[in-house]
Amino acid sequence: MGVQLIPAAPETRKVLNRLAREQIKLRLLADIRFDLAVCEIEGWDKLEYLNELKSMIDDLGGGVK
Repeated sequence: MGVQLIPAAPETRKVLNRLAREQIKLRLLADIRFDLAVCEIEGWDKLEYLNELKSMIDDLGGGVK
């Protein structure tokens, strides 16, 4: 009778976590795109903004590539 999700199962938790992460990534991307539009309107350096974000993300990963 179809697929049954068992919340306690590790596979279920992993799938739900992946879906939640994808939603968060989409929201982050929307925010970044909005900020880039503001940079363009204000005449600010978009590349500087993107490099700051990249640096912050790299710091979270300890420089792992």
